[in-house]
Amino acid sequence: MNVFFLIEKEDGSFELVTPPLDDGTILPGVTRQSVLDLAKSGAVNQLAPLGLIVSERPLPVAELRAVGAAGKLVEVFGSGTAVVVQPVEA
Repeated sequence: MNVFFLIEKEDGSFELVTPPLDDGTILPGVTRQSVLDLAKSGAVNQLAPLGLIVSERPLPVAELRAVGAAGKLVEVFGSGTAVVVQPVEA
């Protein structure tokens, strides 16, 4: 399963973050790529009128805790063949 984090930035825009494929710990997948392609295509721009930045980058636990504590962690969801796209609930 691949994980995605939607973070509200200071300027009101949003960043969709998922770990990169470069170190071999995350496997490439059709569903993961579909989520990235849809996000990059602008298909969800009505949900993020100030823009959506799509990032494949490491997200350190310290950063994740900080955005969560600041109330800027909007959504967390996973994708994969068995679940397609599934929200992570608290």
